[in-house]
Amino acid sequence: MKEMGEAAASAVLSVEQARKIFKKQNKSIRRIIEQKIVVYKPLEIKEAYDGFIEWIQRDDFGPLRTLPETASEDEIEAHIETSIRHYLIEQAYYKLEERFVKSRLKKKLWDFEPNTIKFMEMVDFVTEHIERNNFARIKSFGERCSFTTFLATAVSSILNDFWRSVRSAQENVKRYVGTTFTTEEDEEENNEGPIKQEISFGDLLQKGLQEPYEAAARDEQAEFLPEALGKLDKEQLLALKLKYEKGMNLSLIARTLGQSRYKVEQLIEKTEFFIKKEIMLKLEEKRRQQ
Repeated sequence: MKEMGEAAASAVLSVEQARKIFKKQNKSIRRIIEQKIVVYKPLEIKEAYDGFIEWIQRDDFGPLRTLPETASEDEIEAHIETSIRHYLIEQAYYKLEERFVKSRLKKKLWDFEPNTIKFMEMVDFVTEHIERNNFARIKSFGERCSFTTFLATAVSSILNDFWRSVRSAQENVKRYVGTTFTTEEDEEENNEGPIKQEISFGDLLQKGLQEPYEAAARDEQAEFLPEALGKLDKEQLLALKLKYEKGMNLSLIARTLGQSRYKVEQLIEKTEFFIKKEIMLKLEEKRRQQ
């Protein structure tokens, strides 16, 4: 009986119950949006109201049906107020979006040329962090200032996170690879440096190759490994070193490199595939010469 009581208490609203609440709260929804809209420029009242009314009715009033059947009037009003605030935050952000982020970064990074790869990487970093976990970072907006002011502060904060991640990655390069960090301009001068000379990936050769080379002796594969490694960039080499020599998992490698887990996983998979392909080509060439 106790379990049945708990189940009943946790039951959510039916479609009909949600529809009744919506009709009852319709005027309140309009009033709340009119009160809030001033801080959500460039949104206008009509587009915000019409958009929210459409959104809250989606999936048979899905946003309302997360409420329990036993929700009080105060709980219902609080739920609707929060839903409106989150909706306005997202819509105001979408209206500003990349144009606003680029504009803020241009002011912060006046010595960077727009539309360069480095600049666009920073734009991607900022927007990805804003939108991560369903806009969790900006949904803390408390409406005590304009949304554009809050968003500008968020962009500056995330940009600081970006520079910290860059510095962290540079320090990790020094720690794990045993050489000083170099910029892209220094790459050509240092492409024969200690990074490529000191790495040896024992376990990499255990992964096997495609037929007919999967049975190739380990030492025969290893013969061509240095040449394959010599064609990688420093980020690829560091990722492999952390995986095979330091025994790090993907999450730890991602934190070390200052990248997302997904990007690191893709980086390692593509690098391993490239190495296997290079070794197979060399094995095939060797077989032809025998």
